[in-house]
Amino acid sequence: MARCLPSLSLIPEAFARGEISYSKVRAMTRIADAENEAELLEFARHGTTAHVEKMVRYWRRIDRGDASRAAREERRGLSLWFTEDGSYEVRGRLNPEVGALLLKALEVAETRLYRAERNAGTAHKTSAEQRRAGIQYRAAKLL
Repeated sequence: MARCLPSLSLIPEAFARGEISYSKVRAMTRIADAENEAELLEFARHGTTAHVEKMVRYWRRIDRGDASRAAREERRGLSLWFTEDGSYEVRGRLNPEVGALLLKALEVAETRLYRAERNAGTAHKTSAEQRRAGIQYRAAKLL
């Protein structure tokens, strides 16, 4: 609290006037900065100390989530190599939304390929991984 309060103006003033309790100030100073001070103070004026504590916990969780999202964005990438034996090697790190979309697309294509193989009587010969790999082969033939 002692380190945070000198960098703020609204929260210390409201505390000095007796508008908010010590417990609320203590909670808010865990996350307060010049950008969010007014919003925190408004919440503290209308909520209980328990509400303020809970809001601070959620705020911290969101901030950590934003930091991990930013880190994920920095690490994302997708590489495709043509190997010596004529196959492709794929490596990548995708954000959750793109990864989920890719996974769903592969599952749909795999299901269609499995049904086609089942109708042709060859479904038992390939694994799910082989069918997924076959999707790229069939797509390349269409291009």
